[in-house]
Amino acid sequence: KFEWLKLDVQQANKSLKDGNILKKADV
Repeated sequence: KFEWLKLDVQQANKSLKDGNILKKADV
């Protein structure tokens, strides 16, 4: 369970970073 949580958190952080990069690129 904990390993799955780690993976989910890592994926969430990655998508947040990608989203921020996309936002910066748009502006």
